[in-house]
Order: sequence, then structure tokens, then C-alpha cells
Amino acid sequence: MECFVVWYAICLQMSMEKLSHKNLTQQTLSQMRNASRAILFLRIFIGGVILLHVIGKMQTYSNLVIDYPPVLGLSSATTLTITMLFQSLFAALIVIGVATRLVSSVMFMVTLLSIANMMQIHDMTIMDLKLDFLYLGIYTTLIISGSGIYGFNVPWATMQTEK
Repeated sequence: MECFVVWYAICLQMSMEKLSHKNLTQQTLSQMRNASRAILFLRIFIGGVILLHVIGKMQTYSNLVIDYPPVLGLSSATTLTITMLFQSLFAALIVIGVATRLVSSVMFMVTLLSIANMMQIHDMTIMDLKLDFLYLGIYTTLIISGSGIYGFNVPWATMQTEK
């Protein structure tokens, strides 16, 4: 009888450990999905904000082109047009989740250079550039997290690791 009680206790403990491990795995997967949903929201949000920013630039194109600095020997109009095209492309890539870390890194660097330019040349203070610092925080988050599980580059990455 004692042998049966010991065996039953061992079996009960093993089943509790399996249940606990299964429960922990389900909680971890649930947390991962929730984090990926938050990253998806952040990607859609920042992509939409960038696209709205580009639309605003298009609406005031004639005023912006006058003061826009020429870069690499290109005219101001060409530089502004190329900038708007790349911002639109990068916003779309962030929203769909392709090369999120790379695109966010480039946007981070461009925003950082823009902040330095505004503080140096236009004598703006940190308080004037609060929105740009918010962008830096969002880009940093996307650089760290990547696109999450709801990005288009994720299925290809998992297929490559399975082979």
C-alpha cells in the first residue's frame, strides 16, 4: 500500500509539473502575441504619421523648395522630391514589416541629423523639437524589437531556420 501511495504522489507531482510547464508556455506565447500586436500598432502608427508628414510637405511644396538645402550638387527641388519619395517608401516598409530594423535605423539617423541641424543652424531648443525626440524613441523601439510576428519578413526568416 505504501508503494502505491508513493507511486501516486510521484505521478501527481509529475503531472503538476507538466501542467505548470504547459501553462507557462501558454502564458509566454500569449505575452509574445500581445507584444507583437503592440509592435504592429506602433508600426502602423509611425508609418501613418510619416505619410501624413510627407502629404503635408507635398501641400506646401512651393514654399519648402525655396528654403530646402541642396545636397550633393542636386537642386533644392530634386533633393526635396527624393527626400519625400524615400520617406514614403520607408513608411510603407515599416507598416508592412519588411526590413523594419534597417529602415528604422536609417530613419533614426536622419532624424538625429535633422535635430542637430535644427539646433545648430536654426537655433531651436530641445523644447521646440519634442516631436522629433518622440520619433527617435519610436525608431529606437522598432530597432530593438524588429517587426514582431506580424511582419512580412517573418515567414521567410522562420523557413530559413527550419532547413
